[in-house]
Amino acid sequence: KCRLDRCGPWPEEDLRGRPWINPEPELTLGDHHWPWPLTRITDDEIILPLRIARNGASTHRVSPENSAVFLYHTLDGGRSWSQYGGPVREDAFPRGVWFVPEPGVIGRLDFDAQRRQFVLCDSTDKGLTWSGERPGKLLGDWDRDIFREGTDNIICGFTPLTDGTFLVMLMHRY
Repeated sequence: KCRLDRCGPWPEEDLRGRPWINPEPELTLGDHHWPWPLTRITDDEIILPLRIARNGASTHRVSPENSAVFLYHTLDGGRSWSQYGGPVREDAFPRGVWFVPEPGVIGRLDFDAQRRQFVLCDSTDKGLTWSGERPGKLLGDWDRDIFREGTDNIICGFTPLTDGTFLVMLMHRY
């Protein structure tokens, strides 16, 4: 095993300060790659959901019919990557922000604007399968302060606190 701070020297062609090493250099799966945020699940392992689209898809033409999500991980601080999951239809893959609430568990937090609530689910197999969604409890008067008519809200960031509460930053647009 390789702790991220003790992985040894980078390859001769040291890529620090340049674009990240491509986790899937082969383009036979698709020629457009959209990496989702990295999630560090242990001292030694980082995972990456990677949406791959084919047939000339672009950001504006991607669909569940021409794309899929693949799961990759690195055990050496990003020097090498290997696929461990996928393909999964993008519309069947949980969106949102991933975090590690406890060893062996990945949590996912998302905001459902239609239902006006945060939703959470968990995975114990590095994102291959997920529990059903459960609602989060909103603190304060969100109907009065957040869900005003003519407004829109987007999660900009969050951090789980030690008591299990999430401190969330919303972009509140009028």
